[in-house]
Amino acid sequence: MMEISQSERLDLEIFELILTRGPITVYSASKSGIPLPTIHRHFKQMEKEEEIAIYRKEPHQSGNPKKLYGPTIMGILGFSAEFESIRKNFDSIFEKWINEKPFLKDMKYVFGYSEDFIKQNPREVIQNCKKFMRFYKDAFDVVEDEKVLEENILDVGCLLLGKKNPKKYYEMTKELYEKIPSFQKNFNLFMLGMLAIFGSIHGRKDLEKILYQNFDAQEKAVKTAI
Repeated sequence: MMEISQSERLDLEIFELILTRGPITVYSASKSGIPLPTIHRHFKQMEKEEEIAIYRKEPHQSGNPKKLYGPTIMGILGFSAEFESIRKNFDSIFEKWINEKPFLKDMKYVFGYSEDFIKQNPREVIQNCKKFMRFYKDAFDVVEDEKVLEENILDVGCLLLGKKNPKKYYEMTKELYEKIPSFQKNFNLFMLGMLAIFGSIHGRKDLEKILYQNFDAQEKAVKTAI
């Protein structure tokens, strides 16, 4: 693991502030003792990196609406890869935020569960999300090249995990494939894409045609599932 910088630790402090007190405004967050300009700068950067998002806006006497911020699922995953406190407290994070519509919508998008399934099976959803968080952390840890883009960490990490420990990678992948709908769909898309390329390289037009048809069907399913 790379050494955590002071700025990253401050990011965590502010992110945890949002998790425990949010949805929260920049001004309200500054009452924690962190200077307002610092809070504003970190909020702006975390919003840009899609770690937090505006959950709602409320009228204010100044005429400018108050912006209340909350966490994104990718923000939680990203911080959980570096900080154990997020992983350990995910149960309470989920229970606090699941009644917020933006959070629920994000859960549906990232993990592929229906809203009814999330509400009717919260413990199962929590446990499966925690398994994915561990998988994400393992992928994050195995990526040693700092030049890997954030959005590619999971893809590159998965490949390196498979090479490093095939049995563990197989077991983790199998469990996530069976438990998390979006993981299954994305995995299918990836494999169909690879097989289509293989068929094209070897001149298998019949295989290529069938695979592209399945690929298109899977892609449409992913886009319309949520």
